Amino acid sequence: MASPEQDTLIRLIPARRTLGGTSVGDERASDILSVMVSTHANHLKGIENDPSRLVESVKHLYEARKYPRPILATSCVYNIVELISRVGEKQYAGRDFQGFIATYDFAFGMWDSVGPVAVAQTSAEELDQIVTETVEDAGTQLGRDMVGKMELFLYGKRRTAAIRELFQEDPTGFKLVDETVKMLLGEPSQIPRNPIQGKLHSGNRFLEEGAKAGGQLYKAAYQAIGVLYR
Repeated sequence: MASPEQDTLIRLIPARRTLGGTSVGDERASDILSVMVSTHANHLKGIENDPSRLVESVKHLYEARKYPRPILATSCVYNIVELISRVGEKQYAGRDFQGFIATYDFAFGMWDSVGPVAVAQTSAEELDQIVTETVEDAGTQLGRDMVGKMELFLYGKRRTAAIRELFQEDPTGFKLVDETVKMLLGEPSQIPRNPIQGKLHSGNRFLEEGAKAGGQLYKAAYQAIGVLYR
């Protein structure tokens, strides 16, 4: 689901790619993670203590577009992703590349953790088109031949089928998000892991912490916005 709340994260993808792996000094990495995890914990506590502030921040989306509850909860996560991404954008502009890597990857982990919720709400026809276009673009960029592209296509079909099945089992999206976070952490999951993505994400603690934070925030937001659906 394309969203204005993702603009900065997506715009920074080329910048992140140019920097390669996660070469952030251990001490600096620990400091950055500590701040982000602490800020996230305080945000969750704030939602628990006063959910009305979160509700007011997304009420206009509900009234204007009548988003389903899982999509609105996803939007709450995307809002935070955008705020974090803007911090990363300033770090990159200031040539603080280590800070940018840590901040961007944390935000990307949050974004990745709830992305399948939007996929689950997309029609089968649209999904087929998205999978086909994504595979063609990714396969070309990675220099894949026709067989390689077909392997990516079949992976995409298996992944979308697993996502739909999980959402049907639990329409809150909680189980889907849980399985997505497991997949991003490299743990056994009902969602198949892209072998290419797996290599890129393996051991990336910024992304992993972001994924956990995204899953937690999704559930907190889903509970908080329940008053809009009564």
